[in-house]
Amino acid sequence: MAGFFIKNLCFLFVIVTFCGCPKRAQLKIPKFITTKSIINNLKNQGAKRTQMSGVLLAKQRGLKAILPGTTIDVIVQKPSSFYFSIRSFFEQPMQVLTSDSKQIYALDLTDLKNPQLWSYGVEEMSFFNILPIPLEADEIVNIFLGIAPLENAEISQIYFDEYKHTYALLLTQEAGIVTKIVIDAANDTLLKLTKINAAGQVVYDITYSNFSEVKGINFAHKWFFHIANDKDEYDIILSAKNLSFNGKPLDDDVFKLEI
Repeated sequence: MAGFFIKNLCFLFVIVTFCGCPKRAQLKIPKFITTKSIINNLKNQGAKRTQMSGVLLAKQRGLKAILPGTTIDVIVQKPSSFYFSIRSFFEQPMQVLTSDSKQIYALDLTDLKNPQLWSYGVEEMSFFNILPIPLEADEIVNIFLGIAPLENAEISQIYFDEYKHTYALLLTQEAGIVTKIVIDAANDTLLKLTKINAAGQVVYDITYSNFSEVKGINFAHKWFFHIANDKDEYDIILSAKNLSFNGKPLDDDVFKLEI
């Protein structure tokens, strides 16, 4: 079960690092910018992002188990509910991963005569058996909504790129985890995110692009994911085929699975 979902669902949450970007000219923070103002702006931006639903197209490099052009039905809703369904060649659900904020459900419909359903508590470490990276349910939601991971984090460094008009922030979290984020200074939109563990290894990288304004908020319509673990490296590109944002809140029952 674990190996199957690692190869077929891990691509939903990853990206290309910005650590290797070429050096730019002098970086400095304008005098009118303060740590408090940056945090407030990012929190306000995050509060405006509540839900995303629709269809994504997945293309990959380095992951043979997923064919280019895989279609994924998706719903993510704050604080920690989500639904990801990989379609088969016949446009039917083939593998499904969901969270109703309390339980994580993994459904394998590859063999319709013998469907397999697993469930885990959201707080259980066994959730990590499904994915090869330590992602929490709310973290998955925040990634797709483009919300900066400010909870339980302190800003240790801030850089301002006066040419690209972006901020680069280092967020220090529990257990020595560091998250690097790049923000568009004009509208406080998350552009890039890199999570690094206490050993200095990149857990995942995410680059956001193809932004479109929806109800006054800039939402990404394309995500470039990169993940590197002890065995493999994966590059996945997710592109919007048909997405809507900040719709009517859905009941928890929408995210529960039964056979």
